[in-house]
Amino acid sequence: MANGHNKPSTNLPNTSAENDSEEGDDDVTSEEVASLCATIDQLDSCLDDIEKRNDSLNAKLQELLKSMKEERNDEQKAEDGEVHDGASEMTGTTDSKQNSDPDEQK
Repeated sequence: MANGHNKPSTNLPNTSAENDSEEGDDDVTSEEVASLCATIDQLDSCLDDIEKRNDSLNAKLQELLKSMKEERNDEQKAEDGEVHDGASEMTGTTDSKQNSDPDEQK
């Protein structure tokens, strides 16, 4: 990468003279290997952080979804209760008015 040689790769067999000159180009120093290992370690660390954040966000979204479902169910139950209570209250209110004040019926 940093060696500055950008030879196009070919699948043709090399002559012995070409092999001698290319062997020096293909040698990788221990510094380059160490640098590549460090870069790989950094990438691995970054990917681990991203995975943790993803897991955290996923857990929060699942929690939010569950909370929203519970809230929707509670609202639905409350609405169902109001409809039933409202119908019985209207009947009860009308009956009580009829029984309590006979002058209003006239």
